[in-house]
Amino acid sequence: TRHFIAENPRGSHLWTLQIWSHVARNPHVVQIGIDMCMAGMQDYDTTQPIRKPTTLVASTQLLINHFEQFKCDGSHEHAIIEGKASDGEFRSHKC
Repeated sequence: TRHFIAENPRGSHLWTLQIWSHVARNPHVVQIGIDMCMAGMQDYDTTQPIRKPTTLVASTQLLINHFEQFKCDGSHEHAIIEGKASDGEFRSHKC
């Protein structure tokens, strides 16, 4: 058996594509919403956490069980993502 896990920002156009709608209807496919602040994503300059809500879709619950811990616990304020710089790093402005 082959398995998969896909990651993309919550609200991404990817999740609206017909192929992903078809995949999501499979009864074995599961998804979870996580927040990248809990995985250590932070502003390059200020080190303030960046929430970046993200969706994971997987072929089995076993692949995403570990990610339950990456839901924001609300214990911090977030920087706001404004875009990706030419060096590939996300940049934000201060809240």
